[in-house]
This record gives sequence, C-alpha cells and structure tokens, in this order.
Amino acid sequence: SVHDLQSFIDHRLLPENEHLLPRGDYKEFLELTKLYLGGTVERKKRWTFKISRPGADHHARWMSKAIYILKLALIGRNWQKKEKVRTLAPWIVFCYMQFWFSSPSLEDAAVNDLKMFTSLQRFSKVPGRLSKKIVKKTSEIIQRHTWYLSEELIPIALFSDKVPDEKKEILAAKIGKLPSRSLPIQKPKLP
Repeated sequence: SVHDLQSFIDHRLLPENEHLLPRGDYKEFLELTKLYLGGTVERKKRWTFKISRPGADHHARWMSKAIYILKLALIGRNWQKKEKVRTLAPWIVFCYMQFWFSSPSLEDAAVNDLKMFTSLQRFSKVPGRLSKKIVKKTSEIIQRHTWYLSEELIPIALFSDKVPDEKKEILAAKIGKLPSRSLPIQKPKLP
C-alpha cells in the first residue's frame, strides 16, 4: 500500500540509516519516490528540495533511469501523456523501489522475491500492452536470479524479521524431522 511504501521511505531516510544509502542517488531515488506518492521532502531550515539536472547516465546503471523517469513523471503534464513514463513510473514505485533497497538482505531474500512476484501480478492487471510487457520481462529476469532458493539455504529464512514466528516454527519443525546427514561444502545445486 502507499502508506507502507511511505513508511519504508521515511525509515530509510532517517539520519541513523544514512549508512544504508551508499551514494547520493540512493537518497534522490527515495525522495523522488516520496514526492511521487504525494509526500514532502524535508530539508534543513531555508533549504528547499529541487529536482536536480540529470547527470551522467550509463546503460548499466538502472537506478539512474528510474530516477529520470520519476523526474519526468513529476515535472509536467506533457511527459505524463507519454505511455512509457505513465506506465514505468508506477512500476518503479510499486514494483521495484522497495525490493531494490531490500535486496542486500540475505535472510529476507526469499520473502522479498515472493512479495515482488505478488506485486508484479497486481501490476499485470494495469491496462495497456506496455504493462504486460514490463511484467513479462521483469518476471523472466527475476526467474534467472532465484538460484539461491535451494533446499540447503531454506534455514536462512529462520533469521528473517519478515517471516512470522508461526511460520518459522513450522519451518523449524519440518527441518527438524529431516534425517540427519552431512552436507558437503559446495555451491548449492541450482533448480
């Protein structure tokens, strides 16, 4: 929901969480998303938030493209009429942003991916050919990055704060019923 996203953004923008934002573009991405959702960006006294001019863009840096699309969606009606901006901006805000910032968390990886698949399914109901194409391509890309969802790595979910305790108990009980065997130290077998 919008409220959950705003809470996530506000938490990430707290001064004590500044270490979670390795570069200035991370903060800009969060601030633009907050503005897109109808929020305001607070700054120091007598300091107003301004949308900065685009800087260097590299084809390998997806975040810069997300920032530019959000800027286009925020700055004017002419850009809002463009189908790509009109479709990509909500996808960036509702299907991408929160998962981008949560991706470094190993223990939450499986939960985050399931939530992202769910948000993609909701986004696939947005009318238009472009939204279907975005969902299809995103799903294909995510499928290539689910290599870590193997049986050897399932116990990591027990350390996630996003998994309810009841589910952890069920998971731990099932793991406890498995026959004991030693696992060789190696890369996990990919599905």
